[in-house]
Amino acid sequence: TDPNGRTIARCTVGSTDVNKAMVSSGYATAYRHYSADYVPDEERARGARIGLWSGTFQAPDEYRRAAEKAARHPERRTTARAVSQGNCAIKGNRGSNGWIYHLPGRPYYDRTRAEEMFCSEAEAQAAGYRRSRAR
Repeated sequence: TDPNGRTIARCTVGSTDVNKAMVSSGYATAYRHYSADYVPDEERARGARIGLWSGTFQAPDEYRRAAEKAARHPERRTTARAVSQGNCAIKGNRGSNGWIYHLPGRPYYDRTRAEEMFCSEAEAQAAGYRRSRAR
């Protein structure tokens, strides 16, 4: 178990290691904190650009760290006063493509309607947003 009491396990169906199959197919990442067993499988999937590796994504451990940080420090969220003073220019938008933030000068920034404003990329990520992918 991990420090939070969650079970860490190797899952199998018959002789098939399900964890290995998911990582090899690019549908999961190796959980390096507990084992290096699946790292070679992840590296092959990444090199072949399959599954998650065919695009960009926020690594699960980065997402968890940002969410935990946001939960511990809700006072660090952007205040209306900071936004009104023009100190925060990163636009956060929630839509069918997920929670995305847009930086000034990047594609889509001018036509994005902000649902939240952030003063830094770290702040946007801690709130659960990911950077927009310019096309």
